[in-house]
Amino acid sequence: MSFVGMLTLMLLTFSYLFGAVTSERGFPKIDERGNLTENYSSRGAKLRLASHKSRFTMGEKIPITVRITNEGFYPITFYLHQNIAQNFSFVATRDDGKSLPIKNPEYYARRPKYPDAYFMSYTATNHLSRALVLQPGESYEKVLYLDEFVDIPSDIKKLGLKAYFYVNPEQAPQVFLLSENELVLFFDPVSPSLATPKKPRIEEVPLSLTPQEVVFLVLNAEYHKDWKNYLKYLSLRDLIADYPDFAQAYYKADAEQKTRVLQNFRDFLASSKNHRLIRFEVLSDTESDGIRAKVKVKAQREIEGFRREFYYTYYLTKQDNFWQVTGIETQLLR
Repeated sequence: MSFVGMLTLMLLTFSYLFGAVTSERGFPKIDERGNLTENYSSRGAKLRLASHKSRFTMGEKIPITVRITNEGFYPITFYLHQNIAQNFSFVATRDDGKSLPIKNPEYYARRPKYPDAYFMSYTATNHLSRALVLQPGESYEKVLYLDEFVDIPSDIKKLGLKAYFYVNPEQAPQVFLLSENELVLFFDPVSPSLATPKKPRIEEVPLSLTPQEVVFLVLNAEYHKDWKNYLKYLSLRDLIADYPDFAQAYYKADAEQKTRVLQNFRDFLASSKNHRLIRFEVLSDTESDGIRAKVKVKAQREIEGFRREFYYTYYLTKQDNFWQVTGIETQLLR
């Protein structure tokens, strides 16, 4: 037998024996999901805490960011419980070393919007968990509020904070990670001004609508074809002057005929099917002297199947503390 053949046979024999020993000792097989029984710390799983600040006012919400990072070389699988308080536990200590009371995990479960529909019964069991696989370099991060996990007394001034993460609380409650770092938080008493805040002064708001608001309501009513509300903001006797055909008939008519012309004008405004309003924008450059006002508008309409951009100037007059549209100037943009 050649040297190459003998070397190949030795390698195959070594691989077989090593595999048999590994199998007999029950070492876990690593796949893309990791393994339930792995040693999480030796695999590179790290738990760290963070806070956006270190000083809080008593009674203020205390958000703590918990971050689990896979700093190893293999994927790691965690099992997040439906009640996240089953996974995370905080240890908060005073200056004298005494720990603050921990709330029952079921306290967290009584919060609104619980349970989260994202969770389902774990496959083939009654465990309400979901698997989370962290590939090397990946992290899982969540913001938890300390007051939902720990009873914080009103006289505390400083506390140290560490956390535990139970990787599979229902099936393997003995397996956990301890946070790599410890936070130190400081608390200030509530000042009298914050304890009994004064009600903000409510400035008087005029009951009448502004010219911009009236124009918006006019266009919004037209867009929704709400002609009753559309017409109530228009002064038809003034607006008819901007429509030559109706204006000529109106100014030549007697009192009885004028009523009929105005009715025809109303029907015309409410049945302009060939001028469909698509969108509009009431601009901010409004001019007003308290009695008369001009409001600028950009709008897009569909006219006989073609879309056109328009620039409008709405003229309004205040009548009995109520703004009405008395004229419309139109400019075709494109």
